[in-house]
Amino acid sequence: MAFGAPVGVCLGMASLIVLELLPNTPPVTLLVKSAVTGANNFVLVAVPMFILAGDIMQGGGLSRRIVASAARLVGNVKAGLAYVNILASMFFAAISGSSPATVAAIGSNMVPEMEKRGYDR
Repeated sequence: MAFGAPVGVCLGMASLIVLELLPNTPPVTLLVKSAVTGANNFVLVAVPMFILAGDIMQGGGLSRRIVASAARLVGNVKAGLAYVNILASMFFAAISGSSPATVAAIGSNMVPEMEKRGYDR
């Protein structure tokens, strides 16, 4: 850490040095293999990719159009913005199949819209 290395790298290097110096410990290659095997999990890869897909859809304007379509359907009723949020989330969840991606894409559009209409952050 004195040389400006990140804390995680320093902790990892210290752990590897201690594991190499202690007798009767498994070789470092076995530990690395265990870490890679543990990280090779579909869920650990899928969730960030769904969030990335939601950000891409939001950047391309798809989520903005979904919110606009939902607003045309139910936006004029009492508490219409809440209904718009629910309906847009249903549409987007049907497209992406992921709730984290829906939150990333629809939430980034609905929070400014709610603030514009007088809701507290």
